[in-house]
Amino acid sequence: MITGTIYNAGKMLEMTQKWEQKKSSGNILNKEELSPEEQQLKMYQEQLEREREGNEYSSIYAKIQSGQELSPAEEDKLRAKDPKMYMEYKADRMEQEAYEKKLKNCKTKEEAERLHVNRMNGKLSELKSIVNNPNIPKSEKLKVAQRILGDTTKTAQIFHTFTKSAEFKKLPTEEPVNAESANETEGGNTMKDI
Repeated sequence: MITGTIYNAGKMLEMTQKWEQKKSSGNILNKEELSPEEQQLKMYQEQLEREREGNEYSSIYAKIQSGQELSPAEEDKLRAKDPKMYMEYKADRMEQEAYEKKLKNCKTKEEAERLHVNRMNGKLSELKSIVNNPNIPKSEKLKVAQRILGDTTKTAQIFHTFTKSAEFKKLPTEEPVNAESANETEGGNTMKDI
């Protein structure tokens, strides 16, 4: 007798849920039962949609990993699917812009090279701290490592482009700059002695 009561309560709950679904969908009067073929077709369509969406996100993550910029539409999709990755992507873009400005403000070729090496070492340290952290799940480590790889790739591209620019070619090396400053200092001392 108790079993029957539990069964009836379960059936009542199931019917209530179906009624709520019909009310929320607005399909109260139409009794839409799909044939097995229609159900299978609907299932295939849903699966294709999930695969297409998955491919879009895969291409977005691949662009991030390769250091490419995302289009505004891709940024919107990333923000909707993975807000944390979106924020990290935007932060990396801002860092890259600051890095470009710092490169342009360098006074010597060696200073630009030191800046580049320091940035690359910073990315390596960031990667090591993520990989060695046992509290981060492997799937999250992979995402972060891919983001760091993309940022590192973009950093290398920025530096390569800068070294090919006329701006970089005009920069002096430190040897002549040091020699000039030494000559100025020696010249200044001789002037005082006279």
